[in-house]
Amino acid sequence: MDKQNINGSHSIEIAICERTENSPVELNKFMKPKTQDISYFFKFHPYQPKDPFLLFSSNKIFFRENGTNRIWLTFDESSKKLFCSVCLAFASEQNTFTKGMSDWKHIHQRINEHENSIIHSRSSESYFLKTANKDIDSLLFSNLNNIAKQNIKKNRQIFERIIAVVKLIGKRGLSYRGKNNEAAYCLNDSNLDHGNFLEIMILLSKYDPVICEHFNVIIKKSEQKKEKNQKGRGNFLTFLSKNTVQLVINAISFNIKNTIISEVRKAPFFSVLLDTTQDVSVLDQCSVVLRFVLHDTVFEKLITVKCVHDSSGQGIAKLLEEELNSIGLDLSKCIGNSTDGASNMRGAYNGFTSHLSKLSPDQVHVWCHSHVLNLVVCDATKNPLQVASFFTLLNSCAVFFKESHLRMAIWSEISNTNTDHTQYKRLQTIGDTRWSSKQTAIERIFGTFGDPKSSMYVDLITSFNKIIKNEKFKPDIRAKAKQFLDSLLKYETILIAHMFMNIFSVIGPLSRYLQTSGIDLLKCQQMVKSSLNQIEKCQRDIENIISTSNNFIKWTNNQLELQVVDDEVYIQEQFEIKRLRKKKRMVDEFSEDNPINDAKQKFTVEIHNHVMDKIIESMTSRFVNNSPLYMDLSLLSPVNFDSVKKGLPEKALKTISKNLIRFTKCENVDEFYKKLREELINFANNWDNLKKSIDDVYNIDNFYDAEDDQEDDESTIVSNCMSCKNCVCCCLKLLIKYNLYSIAYEHLCLAYKYLLTLPVTQVACERSFSTLKYIKNRLRNTISNDNLEAFMLMAVEKRTLASLDDDMLIDKIGETSEVMKKQLIG
Repeated sequence: MDKQNINGSHSIEIAICERTENSPVELNKFMKPKTQDISYFFKFHPYQPKDPFLLFSSNKIFFRENGTNRIWLTFDESSKKLFCSVCLAFASEQNTFTKGMSDWKHIHQRINEHENSIIHSRSSESYFLKTANKDIDSLLFSNLNNIAKQNIKKNRQIFERIIAVVKLIGKRGLSYRGKNNEAAYCLNDSNLDHGNFLEIMILLSKYDPVICEHFNVIIKKSEQKKEKNQKGRGNFLTFLSKNTVQLVINAISFNIKNTIISEVRKAPFFSVLLDTTQDVSVLDQCSVVLRFVLHDTVFEKLITVKCVHDSSGQGIAKLLEEELNSIGLDLSKCIGNSTDGASNMRGAYNGFTSHLSKLSPDQVHVWCHSHVLNLVVCDATKNPLQVASFFTLLNSCAVFFKESHLRMAIWSEISNTNTDHTQYKRLQTIGDTRWSSKQTAIERIFGTFGDPKSSMYVDLITSFNKIIKNEKFKPDIRAKAKQFLDSLLKYETILIAHMFMNIFSVIGPLSRYLQTSGIDLLKCQQMVKSSLNQIEKCQRDIENIISTSNNFIKWTNNQLELQVVDDEVYIQEQFEIKRLRKKKRMVDEFSEDNPINDAKQKFTVEIHNHVMDKIIESMTSRFVNNSPLYMDLSLLSPVNFDSVKKGLPEKALKTISKNLIRFTKCENVDEFYKKLREELINFANNWDNLKKSIDDVYNIDNFYDAEDDQEDDESTIVSNCMSCKNCVCCCLKLLIKYNLYSIAYEHLCLAYKYLLTLPVTQVACERSFSTLKYIKNRLRNTISNDNLEAFMLMAVEKRTLASLDDDMLIDKIGETSEVMKKQLIG
């Protein structure tokens, strides 16, 4: 950097650097810096803002008459004073420009005096020596500095491996510590169990030279300390202790949260998905997921897991408010929430939703559609008694074989001989909270509607028959098997099974769709309506059920004959003939009792019609629409663009305009309402031409229940979804892709983001509880809530975890203490 001789004095030119807010070390930028902080000091200085923020003319003060910049001159906005950055760093004596100059009447005179002063000249010389690495510290301690830099580089490499191992453990939801054997001197003993983290590090040391060298050093030092019976850490650092690993866990958790928060802040608004569950240590855990739209993609991300001490609606609302305030999110930007149907959530006066409405008045509550559908299935399967007994029978059959390894051995032997269904080896038990368990239990035994080849019914009959004849089993076991067998062979059982297979063929796809990540409210309503229409079509179609059941019986009897099963085992092909019971007419009664005598008609009226009517009634009443808002949202769908072209009703889009006005620059609702109507009509007229440019394929996350014996597993796949070019997602993608949202369709784009941000289900919370179940299990029931949240974030938000920058994490760890700062930053 060249010197300039102006008026016989030396002045300097310092490279202008951008203002750095997030420096590794937090400095008071207008006080004399420490020697080790000088490099960071000059990353901030000089700071020379423009005229609107100054009490003087920046061109006259920061620049000389010949146009050269006085880059040593820097301004403090808080104190409104000018400083000399070079003298602040290197001057041995204080002067006007190290204390702060504010003599604005004589400012030019004071600047010229300072530039010609001896103190400034000496400070300038010191600066040039520093930049050329010829200062006293550099000349005397250059070798030590180089060694320190090499140690820092090596330590950061070690931490890169440590962070990678912690990420792996967190991603897989594993425990990271053992109870004992964490001392460095015992790491070379392969007979000891050191816990997952240390065991992985030991394995890594066999193939990684950096870790291998580090292990050799710390093991040797630790053995020496043990021989000398020295206690305490002293200056001995292994980077493998529980405290250091805890720093890594905290840094990862902090950065995952910060990454998600920064994404949420970029979105115009968000919605909250919230649910609670009881963990293994009998604590009520609350999972909070935020749903938002960033660019053209819908995200649902776990933000926190907190222990609930007050499970009332007010208590949960207060917990949510405190958490969002602590992470810097404005609750007024919350436009909706989705919860289950519990009274403390949906209560009209003291529920969570009512209290949240006070904090965010225009937010919309959506009762989780997946929970609603589960209630529909529960309503249909608990009455009449024959139906409830049928599902009890299916569950009892599965439990019967799981209770004993001897019974399971018979089942495995018979089921393994049939190669048609090698994928399924076990029967499905039925759980109240397992939404698809009833469908899976039926399909495992009876196959799918109209296709008996995938059923395990024949294997089940054969297994029960073999147990009945095996005298090694106790009489009560054989009697129970006989009872199950007789129930399975009844004609009524076959009819009920096929009736529900027909129902689940409609409700099953809807249930799986509702568990998909990123679905929108409008599409969900369309799916529910479509499913309801399909069920209404078969509401009185008993003949189809009987015909399909008869085909199943015929096929099954043939299979039983091929397997040489006793003649006594034969499926009923018609209803049992029962003695007619006639109610006695009393003396004062004039009419006689007219019961249904025909068994087929009795089944049709009392079972089939009752179940079908109950499902239709339950779906109609439980999926209650927020009519005014849903009617407005439906107009945004391309399906309804033909009617939009013809004109909109007078009150159309009023409700959505009222909810969105606070997120726009419009002065009133009428102004926004008018612009939104104009943009929607124009967009509908141009849709046929615009949609031709939409991509044919885009990625989507699908979550589906794993079809195995692990009842709480789920799988995630990223698949290529064919663009339908006829949904709200496609509309938003088009607006974003061609930047049409900035001017032409600004208000319409906001409406589409509002629609996609509104929650449909809170299944994301349920998925997080599945993760919580294996992270906090009976072997890890003492894990702290902070660590539980950290490992939950790592296990659930895997993509965010993978995107974290290791250098940023290491810098964060280095800020935790002076020791870590010296080892990792310098």
